[in-house]
Amino acid sequence: MRNTHKSLLSRVGRRIQELRQASEITQEQLAERYGASAGYVQIVERGEQNLTLLTLEKFAQLLNVPVEELFREPKSRVRKVGRPIGS
Repeated sequence: MRNTHKSLLSRVGRRIQELRQASEITQEQLAERYGASAGYVQIVERGEQNLTLLTLEKFAQLLNVPVEELFREPKSRVRKVGRPIGS
């Protein structure tokens, strides 16, 4: 995969992570609502999964944002790793 594709997947994954955290839901909760495993959400957020348009639409619905919001530049360049304190 070319670097531009990896960069896009990484940006979308970080954006999904930011929106999920802003909604104060865990990866496990998002996965349950999506009907997938928490591991799937983890690989999406790490930018390791090439998402279909329908998958992007579903994530947007679950995060209560328009699909276009998933393509905005993430606010942070650094991906937060691990569970938040108190989880």
